[in-house]
Amino acid sequence: MTQIDILLPHKEILTEKNRGAIASVVSNLVLNSSSPDGFEVYGVPISSPLKGVSYTPLRFYQQWLYGRNIGLAHAYLRHLNAHNRTPHLIEVHGRAKVAALIARKRPDLKVILYLHNDPHNMRGSKTVGERTYLLSHLAAIVCVSDFVKTCFCKGLDKSVCNTDRLFVIPNGVNRRLTAQPEKKKQILIAGRMVPEKGILEACQAVAKILPDAPDWSLHVIGGRRFADETPTSYEQKIFEVVASLGENAIHHGFCPCEQVRAAQEDAAICIVPSLWEEPAGLTVIEALSAGAALVTTNRGGIPETASGRALIIDISPDTDSVEIISAFAENLSKLLSDDTLLRKFQMKAWKNYPFSAQEMAKKADKMRLFLLNSNMK
Repeated sequence: MTQIDILLPHKEILTEKNRGAIASVVSNLVLNSSSPDGFEVYGVPISSPLKGVSYTPLRFYQQWLYGRNIGLAHAYLRHLNAHNRTPHLIEVHGRAKVAALIARKRPDLKVILYLHNDPHNMRGSKTVGERTYLLSHLAAIVCVSDFVKTCFCKGLDKSVCNTDRLFVIPNGVNRRLTAQPEKKKQILIAGRMVPEKGILEACQAVAKILPDAPDWSLHVIGGRRFADETPTSYEQKIFEVVASLGENAIHHGFCPCEQVRAAQEDAAICIVPSLWEEPAGLTVIEALSAGAALVTTNRGGIPETASGRALIIDISPDTDSVEIISAFAENLSKLLSDDTLLRKFQMKAWKNYPFSAQEMAKKADKMRLFLLNSNMK
């Protein structure tokens, strides 16, 4: 049997309740693969790994010296040696420096770097030299969007990027419903409660229009990370805006994935208000899968999935918060006041949905098969 090892970043928790974006993608890649039994996922010790995924916990090796991600990489290398394990492929998710280290220490093995974010902000891939090294020493680099691929290739010679080592495999999530759902008059904002996600501005926009639509309600879901934690000062500002709307608004805090998906299926409107260059955006795909009218931004890779399916607000790093709030309020007002327009965007989301996890896993399986049959390392 082909053996494929997947190494998670140390922050990613592969549990039913607490899995983040990368852990969610990994679980979908494994569970929807044509050969799910061929995978072994490695990460930090957790109490209840996600069912159906074979998981091996690792403890940081000399964290005081290497830090957490590199400490985890060294622990993985020691595990390979201790168990005389030689996987056919090693897939490192989200950490360029970890992929480079493993490839350097084990040049006999094929190492894949699976990029979920802009590599310019990542240790081991910030410079042209580092990215050139990765392309020449890894078996492959996978980008979750064309946006991420463009970021990776920025500054590199075109001939270097014109290679069969560089892949784009868009993220996907499976639609849970078999029929378009009956929607409630709910607006949902779900995401991590950090400034770059634009949650505060979106809540402030809803606060401007909701008093004139008393039959509608706002639901806000999320925390700073994918866990129950003490709220930050930024989250407190969001709480205050939501509280000002009284009974028509609820801040649910952090909720497990299944509850978020259920809320997306109930909501007539979902808002994904990212202000940063969002690499792909799972909440965009989830909202579309739920048949919600989606209001989002043009940032990063969002348009790759949202174009033609959502109301997209054009913003830039120079757009101030007043303009952002006004733009969201204007577009939300259109949806709340025009049932035909609302149903139109719900239908756009429902009728044209090619972003299944099965399709994502199928492309990943094809990529891995190509690498297994090639002579590259």
